[in-house]
Amino acid sequence: MRTRVLSRRSIALGALAVSAMVVLTACDDGETASEKWAGDVCGAVASWEDTMSAITTDFSDGISREVVSEKVAEAGDATRELADELRDIGAPETEASDEAQSAIEQLADDVESTVDGIRDEVEALPSSGADGLVAGVEEVRSELSQLAVEARVTLDQIRALDSADELMTAIEGNETCQDLRDEE
Repeated sequence: MRTRVLSRRSIALGALAVSAMVVLTACDDGETASEKWAGDVCGAVASWEDTMSAITTDFSDGISREVVSEKVAEAGDATRELADELRDIGAPETEASDEAQSAIEQLADDVESTVDGIRDEVEALPSSGADGLVAGVEEVRSELSQLAVEARVTLDQIRALDSADELMTAIEGNETCQDLRDEE
């Protein structure tokens, strides 16, 4: 009988040790799950912002309806990638996980919707005439900049959620998240 008790304890301790190793492996460098989540979300947004900045500032090929359409297509691809990445990150493992995930889902939906609207606006641009094209490019830049602001606001909303102290600490402690907040 004593052997069975020790065996059950050994099995339970072994299972606990394996579970702990899985959790520790999932959180690189001793990061908590919330810190990893904050880093993943902020990293995705920062990468997207860098891509948007490059797309909206490099007009070395000149400004034409075709060039603007190509840039909007690039922005659309990058934005869909951001939306997919945010959805794939999933909910953080905290009490506020449902609310945080809802905010991230809304952001993903908003960035996709805005880029779809921009695509429609570009289709309506005149095929010639620099003034109309420049105005259209400025409108696109403005809308993309607004999306970047919306991403930062979403992070602030997540930080302010009730029972989200763990997320607030993770966001405030993440360098990439801080860089995003400093850009406001």
